[in-house]
Amino acid sequence: MTTGNVTAATSVTLTASYANVSGAAALTVTVNNSNPPNLIGEDTTVFVDGENKMTTPSFSTAQPGDLLVAFVGYDGPINSPQTATVSGTGLPWTLLTRSNSQAGTSEIWVAQAPEVLSGVTVISSPGIGGYFGSLTVIAFTNASGTGVVNAASAASGAPDVVIPGASADSWVFAVGHDWDNAIARVPVSGQVLVHQRIDTQTGDTYWVQATAAPSIVNGPVDTHDTSPTNDRWTYAAVEIVATHQ
Repeated sequence: MTTGNVTAATSVTLTASYANVSGAAALTVTVNNSNPPNLIGEDTTVFVDGENKMTTPSFSTAQPGDLLVAFVGYDGPINSPQTATVSGTGLPWTLLTRSNSQAGTSEIWVAQAPEVLSGVTVISSPGIGGYFGSLTVIAFTNASGTGVVNAASAASGAPDVVIPGASADSWVFAVGHDWDNAIARVPVSGQVLVHQRIDTQTGDTYWVQATAAPSIVNGPVDTHDTSPTNDRWTYAAVEIVATHQ
């Protein structure tokens, strides 16, 4: 996944002369974009698909100040709400949003790493044991924190969750769980799958989805799939905010 069109700093010189004026001097204007705004990037991404307690592969970060975001989904019983907890890296983790009104849960957790991390792991555990799940962790660079969050769920229909007021240069990510079927997602145009687990053993699907690049304007962002449309689903989304905002 890329962060969009990030180019090296350049300078442009425009030269204009006065028409029909004898001996007029040339006028030179220099436009310098040597300090473009920092765009959010992905320092590293890890994931684990498993059962009960899940631990990511060991990972490190390249610079201090990364924002760590954990996207976790678990299967669960039909008659009792499932939950999850996230820990690891030696940092405190905070639950941002949870969607579990349908069977299973989709959750987003966050931690800030003030220093460079080396050889750390992230762990998730289900509140009700004996269920499968998927955990994806992304370390974001040039991110000051998180903004708007939202959660949604339904017994059927195309998975859909809206961040109502995303800021320009922010990046929207979402995590989803389909309790009914193991079937691939089809994102709408301009959005991509970061990770997807199609679990044919239990008949569930877990996925993390994002806009293909940070937003370029202020406004709502609708994280949406065109199919499947007949399954129950849980969905949670978050806005990752750029440092210069």
